Amino acid sequence: MIDYNKTLLEKILLKKAYKLSDVKDKIVKVAFDVVKFKDNDDMSNLWQVVNGDNDDEQYIVAMYDDLLEKQASSANPWYVEVGKDNLSIFYKNEQIAKVAANKLGLDKKELAFVPEYLPKTLLKNKKMVSNLLKEVSASMRQEIIKKFPELG
Repeated sequence: MIDYNKTLLEKILLKKAYKLSDVKDKIVKVAFDVVKFKDNDDMSNLWQVVNGDNDDEQYIVAMYDDLLEKQASSANPWYVEVGKDNLSIFYKNEQIAKVAANKLGLDKKELAFVPEYLPKTLLKNKKMVSNLLKEVSASMRQEIIKKFPELG
C-alpha cells in the first residue's frame, strides 16, 4: 500500500498527507495518480493519490522529500519534449520513453506545463522514475538500466 518510511498518520500530522475528500477542490491532476495544489507554483511539490487502510478512503501523500530537495543538482539530466498528443522523455539526451498524453489523464492544454515540472520531479523522485520505467517494455527497460545503472 504505502511504501514510505512514515505511517499515514504520521504524514497527516506532519502535513505530508491529506484526505483526498478534504482537498479535492484545491488540487489538479498532473500525471498518473499525481496531483499538485492549485495555489502552489512549485512543481517539485507533488502529491500521490493512495488508498488508505480502508479501500474506500483515499489520501494524497507528499512525494517530495525535504532532504532530496536540498540535495538536488541544478544540472538536470532529464528533459521532456511535448508532441501533438504525447510526451517524449529523455535522460542524458537519450529518449527513455514516449507516453501518450491521454494515458496520463492530461488534456492538450495541460501538456504545455509538463516540461517545466516533470524533469525536476524525475530528478528528485526515484519512485516516479521507477513508475516511468514500468511504462516501457521489459527489454527496453533492461537496455536503459544497463546503459544508466543509476536508474535501476
